[in-house]
Amino acid sequence: MRKNNITTHTLAFLISSFSAFSQNGTLDNSFFAGGSYIMFGDAQSSAQDLITLADGNILVCGQRNEIAGSSLPFLSKFSAQGTPVANFGTNGVVTFPASTSLFGIDGIRERSDGSLVVLTGEINSSANVTTLIIKGLNPDGSLIDNFGNGNNTFSIPGNIFSSKLEIAPSGKIWVHFNKVNLPNMFTTSSNCYAVQFDNSGALNTNFGSGGLFVYGENQPDDRLYNLAFDENDNAYFAGYYKPSSSFGVVSEVQVLKVTSNGVLENSFGIGGVFRYSDPTAFLSFTDIVYRDGFLIGCGRKYSPSTNIQEAMLLKINSQGTIESSFGNSGLVLWDQDNTEFLSMAIDPSGRIVCLGGITSSGDEDLIVALFDENGDIQTDFGTAGATLPWDLNGGEDNPISLQLSNDGSGIFALGYGFSSSSGSVNGVPLSSGDYGFVLKYTLDQSAARVDSKPSSKTLSITPNPADDIIRVLSENSFNSYCITDIAGELIEMNNLGLQQNATIEVSNLKSGFYFLRIEFSDKTWHVQKIVVL
Repeated sequence: MRKNNITTHTLAFLISSFSAFSQNGTLDNSFFAGGSYIMFGDAQSSAQDLITLADGNILVCGQRNEIAGSSLPFLSKFSAQGTPVANFGTNGVVTFPASTSLFGIDGIRERSDGSLVVLTGEINSSANVTTLIIKGLNPDGSLIDNFGNGNNTFSIPGNIFSSKLEIAPSGKIWVHFNKVNLPNMFTTSSNCYAVQFDNSGALNTNFGSGGLFVYGENQPDDRLYNLAFDENDNAYFAGYYKPSSSFGVVSEVQVLKVTSNGVLENSFGIGGVFRYSDPTAFLSFTDIVYRDGFLIGCGRKYSPSTNIQEAMLLKINSQGTIESSFGNSGLVLWDQDNTEFLSMAIDPSGRIVCLGGITSSGDEDLIVALFDENGDIQTDFGTAGATLPWDLNGGEDNPISLQLSNDGSGIFALGYGFSSSSGSVNGVPLSSGDYGFVLKYTLDQSAARVDSKPSSKTLSITPNPADDIIRVLSENSFNSYCITDIAGELIEMNNLGLQQNATIEVSNLKSGFYFLRIEFSDKTWHVQKIVVL
């Protein structure tokens, strides 16, 4: 390939060089054993979060219950093939001391310098206080001393649920959660909360009101489950709103836009809040993704009159109004009964990958479905657009989180399931109880549609030549990067989320010339030749 054609054809390799898998949307047999990784086959465990790291490895967090009445928070790191990474903790696993009050690790994120941030916490039952704790870890899993200068906790009276950790493009650390006010499963009042920590891990007391963002104090029932950031550090919280705390009252989809200072952005929706309702159904978002000025949320619609639950997608713009060109007037209802979507991701071509559950004979099994950017199901994926239902061992399976592999050719699905009896999965012996698991499915990039174009934006790529790392800095947010060799063959691809700086490891590359492609949030891209020493 001639040098002056490299730039114009750089994107072509993304849709032509992925041919290593046999069937789109099936379990990847090269991952662990038969495409599934069962964590701690000898101990009851639950998985809480999964991320793909810049180096292509996978990191899972959660808790093990090895000792009666106590939990053992853990982090488990392994390769994209399911092999434990030996130099992380002990044989790929980091555990915190067993405790009766520490409730596991609920979230984990990687920072631009390769260090990690995890979310854990503890409950003081006698004082009725929940304390959220964030900890910094080095890339090898060791704790960062004095993270947050001793100001890395937040305490609140009462019980909380659905606590999550996210890192904004600026590097600020957000923690959000819900709090139940009336301890009754049939008559419940809940509020939504968020706190913010700075890049050093210290609580920001100037965030919101006295360090706390609160929503729903004067309303019956508000719950927010996930958030996404735009390039300006604004956060979009997704969940639902119920106009009454009584059991059986229909719910509405709800999205809040919260500025980096912790206040509602009034220009979004109505007073900073978007709602979507159907007076005959229960609606809820469980996840949301921001891309190119739009928001796509996934969740469920349940119709009491027909007793049918359908998985749902909904697209809105950055002003907080329905994007009618998507699906059916902005809404996609998947034509499968008794389904729901729990987590989602968007690949570089704009396709929407959704993780969810399908209920049959009273048990929920895990599925992954694929849609194009217009909300149309992709029937060449799996069976008629979805993977076959996956069952741990005859019990209930709970999907949690979904991530795309760095090279775009795989989908990692995290969940935990209940084994109803003794048995085994891919050679892992199981007894009756709960187990966390990771599945890997193939994703054929050759079917992706490409519509991006070169960018006029400038950025800094230094040092060049480099023998260890390359730093990318820009005034504009970018989503992903990929590296090709001089012949245009893909070497590495990584989905970053929205960032304005990134550190790229090149020490594993052979000496020579390469091309680094950066994709911006508006789908434009920049290509630069780099030299690895």
